[in-house]
Amino acid sequence: MIFFDASHRYEGVKAECEWAKSVGIKIISGHDYGNPNPRFGVTRAVDEVFGKDNIKVVGMCWRVIKNSQK
Repeated sequence: MIFFDASHRYEGVKAECEWAKSVGIKIISGHDYGNPNPRFGVTRAVDEVFGKDNIKVVGMCWRVIKNSQK
């Protein structure tokens, strides 16, 4: 499992998510999903990498469990 809460800009979040997906981490999660701050690109990056239907969101935390339903 990995939990991201460092980079909040689109490019950084997307790179972190693509890396985690490529190395076989089963549970990938992070913070600030849905944050309205215009400098944050968390929601867009996470949606693009994993697909919105595969993401479980609680508050502002998100998670994806690979090879599983939400």
